[in-house]
Amino acid sequence: MIAKTSNPSQPTNSEPMKAVGLLDEFNQKITVPAIGTEFLDADLVEIMEATNSDELLRDLAITIAERGVVMFRNQVRLDGEKHKQLIDRLGKLSGRPEENGLLKHVLHPLYNDDPEMITLIPERVASRYGFNEVNYKRQNHAKEWHTDMAFEKDPPAFSSLRLADVPPAGGDTMWVSLYDAYDRLSPPFQKLFEGLTATWAMPGYRPYEHDERSYKGPRGSPRNADFEFEARHPCVRTNPVTGWKALWVGGGHCAFINNVTSEENTDLLNIVDRLITKNHDIQVRYRWEHANDIAIWDNRSVLHIPTRDQQGKRLGYRVITIGETPYLDPNSVSKLEAQEAAAGVENDPKLQALKSVNLMGMNGTKEYRCVEYWQLNIQNAYKCEETFANIIPGTRDYLLQNTMSVSPMDKPPGSQCRYPGNRVVWDGPDDPEHPHNWALWRKLSVVVLLTLLTLVITIQSSIFGTGATDFDKEFGVSNEVGILGTTIFLLGFAVGPPFWAPISELYGRKWPMVIGVTIASLFTLMVSLGQNLATIFLGRFLSGLFGNAPISIVGGAATDNWNAIDRGISLGVVIGAVFSGPMMGPVIGGFVAENLNWRWNLWLMIIAGFAMALICALFLEESYIPRALVKKAKRIRKETGNDKLKTELEEAGVDLKRIISVYLVRPWKLFATEPILVFVTIYQSFIYGIVYLFFTSIPIEFKQIRQWDPQLAQLPLCAMLIGVSIGSAINVVYTKRILARQLKQTGGGLVPEQRLPLMIVGGFLFPAGLFWFAWTSDPNVPWPAMVVAGIPTGVGMFLIWIQCFTYLIDVYLPIANSAIAINSLSRSLFGAGFPLFTTAMYNRLGYAWATSLLAFLGVAMIPVPIVFYLYGQRIRSWSKFAVKAE
Repeated sequence: MIAKTSNPSQPTNSEPMKAVGLLDEFNQKITVPAIGTEFLDADLVEIMEATNSDELLRDLAITIAERGVVMFRNQVRLDGEKHKQLIDRLGKLSGRPEENGLLKHVLHPLYNDDPEMITLIPERVASRYGFNEVNYKRQNHAKEWHTDMAFEKDPPAFSSLRLADVPPAGGDTMWVSLYDAYDRLSPPFQKLFEGLTATWAMPGYRPYEHDERSYKGPRGSPRNADFEFEARHPCVRTNPVTGWKALWVGGGHCAFINNVTSEENTDLLNIVDRLITKNHDIQVRYRWEHANDIAIWDNRSVLHIPTRDQQGKRLGYRVITIGETPYLDPNSVSKLEAQEAAAGVENDPKLQALKSVNLMGMNGTKEYRCVEYWQLNIQNAYKCEETFANIIPGTRDYLLQNTMSVSPMDKPPGSQCRYPGNRVVWDGPDDPEHPHNWALWRKLSVVVLLTLLTLVITIQSSIFGTGATDFDKEFGVSNEVGILGTTIFLLGFAVGPPFWAPISELYGRKWPMVIGVTIASLFTLMVSLGQNLATIFLGRFLSGLFGNAPISIVGGAATDNWNAIDRGISLGVVIGAVFSGPMMGPVIGGFVAENLNWRWNLWLMIIAGFAMALICALFLEESYIPRALVKKAKRIRKETGNDKLKTELEEAGVDLKRIISVYLVRPWKLFATEPILVFVTIYQSFIYGIVYLFFTSIPIEFKQIRQWDPQLAQLPLCAMLIGVSIGSAINVVYTKRILARQLKQTGGGLVPEQRLPLMIVGGFLFPAGLFWFAWTSDPNVPWPAMVVAGIPTGVGMFLIWIQCFTYLIDVYLPIANSAIAINSLSRSLFGAGFPLFTTAMYNRLGYAWATSLLAFLGVAMIPVPIVFYLYGQRIRSWSKFAVKAE
């Protein structure tokens, strides 16, 4: 138990806290072995709203205390109030004194109206303190390392910074571990600093006592209520969360060390400054990449410093929770001692012997303990090898087999402890097995196979309708009943995403698609052999349900192994198959049905489906990064015989609650509150409905009015396919030439609205093509004039279609699965419904006016991308879910 001093403000926990591992399910990256953890895809609001949120947040607080600082990216749902709630709960759940709360800054009225949230604008801060920009940048900023508000009687525990505006370059933040700074001291100097206190002061705040704008109440603690802004604290303090000692002295706000001479004070602070500034392996630097990135750190164990090199605007919000009065528990231990105890060093004679081996450093004076160096960096332990190998035979092998926390990047050949805790991870960013590092031909093979697999299903969605005339005669039903075969298939599409998307997260891309297409082909066999309407329509629905697997998964599969620019091109190709496949179905089916019968359209799809499923089973590589890592783990288990080696995905269970939230609940919540999602989805769904409407309207014109042969009546769709191909080429050129240049200019940040110019162009081409199509439909007008109208129509529809996808993904990047789920449902319902009223509408209005009506609706939707292009950033700023402007 930690013995508490008699300070008035004490932590409520009586013993160091231990995490129970609830955060292990999240994808994490250890930034530097000594300090820093980045959570790659966690949603803090989702954690806060979980049924076990207290347990999750308690583990998070412990992780922050142990690792010093953690970073969460792109927390678009974390608004100001939730930000404050998060930090307040972290303080309460980690033993904050009951009387303390969030910091209320004395100068908050000069920043904003909320005393518990500090608005940080570097230019404003520089102006307030009289900094000259040129001279300021010429200064040595080593003294700017600091811990927040250390001049208060009760200084902060956890601090946080959430950026709203991120500069294109610069403006990073760095932290240094004070646990490791303490461990870098020799034992005599550790004892020396443990017996010292330091005075911390901020005299610049004292004049604000008489400024009516300053905050006069307690600043997060009853002890922080005066205007002295001066406090004495121990130079080594105990963190009550971990029970570890930290060297808590030096940097900004540290006025002097007490009870020593001026020369001794200077020498001691210089020692601390060198520890802080020159030991880069105990520092971490985070680049702010997105608006709504948030860093949370423990002021009791780190110092931090902003870099003063930002180019452009940098706006952030800081929330701080006040902690206990600093104290040193003489029974507490250092971080290194805690690690050694966890590794069993104290009870191991070999490792104890190694601890006693002192080696001379390069300067002839610095001492290193081999075990300490091994834990910090295994390569340094190799440097010790020759010295201690003769003292303790077999030591190197012993260490390789028993030392904990070995980084995979530094693993020795043949080592059995490459992966800490038997958790298999990638061997660095250049791991050849990582999908990002595949050879170009492997990446292209994935795109080609995905495109072909998608075409098989999308062609099947529309090919049934081309045999509707024979189908109607065979079963004695109306044309509308025959069209139901297409509608019911698309209804299966509509209900598929909540089923297939989570399966792909658990089992990867390849096998859900292969199995889905295989089962869809089996149900297509049921349709082709069906002798009654119930059998046929049930088979069509189930074919659509299982055939939706590649439709739901292909977007992620096409982008798994490409960079930001090439990802847009790859996605354009496979999404182009989703769009153009339905147009190909009637063209192919028209010839088959006319020369054989409607059932042979289905037999063709059965053969193609089974063939592509087999080809993909044999040759399609798994591109989903977590599943590719599972493949690597299986190979390593086989090679080493260690069956305990697992990946994070293999260890994780099925989170049914998350699946329901992401794919069933949150999509409807988004659709009810997000204007961007609503209007873009309606626009894209309208385009999708028009595609399926054409399969009925084109035969009306060319078969009934112009008296073409049935097998030729669908050929005008080829003009639209040409338009789709042109649109795809335009998308590639725009992505490679314009977007790539914009990405380079902005340092890698892409504003979602940069996707919209092509949608605006498509918005004008689409209705123009429809008007052209409508008023050349008179049979006295030569057919080529009407057919050529399909080209601008196809170009316009594809540009709208693909940019709707990419824009939604960019706007709702952290929750894109939910946005695309409701988008897919809407598209499928429009596609299913439009063919049902096509015949009646065209018979009543006539071909010219029916098509013109659709064109007028297209004109009405032209403002959608224009409004979002002009005001999209502002609209996103109102949203709880959308990515904010960077």
